[in-house]
Amino acid sequence: MIWEVMTIVLIAVLLAMSMMLISLFSQVKNLQSQVHFIAKNRTNKTVTFYGKSREMKSLSKDINEVITSCREREIEVMKQDNEIRDTLTNMSHDIRTPLTSLKGYFELLSESEDPKEQE
Repeated sequence: MIWEVMTIVLIAVLLAMSMMLISLFSQVKNLQSQVHFIAKNRTNKTVTFYGKSREMKSLSKDINEVITSCREREIEVMKQDNEIRDTLTNMSHDIRTPLTSLKGYFELLSESEDPKEQE
């Protein structure tokens, strides 16, 4: 009699643990698919989790923090790249303007027939 009760309790515990594991694996697969989607599509989405597991909530929060941090770094790099590009454009313009003036002046001098002007 006691063995029958213990067997039933053991089976119930195993079923409950199996259901918990299935639920946990499902939640992990869900998070995995969301992270995969975000990584492939370069979207502004974050990971969402609606389960009861504190550990999974904490994991999804940490994943979102990493995603946000990566986006912020990417934006900062893009800003720096634009600043460098603008600086190079301005420097190029600043260098070309006086050179163009000198080139025009030298062309005028070379076209002049007066030898004193050419000196």
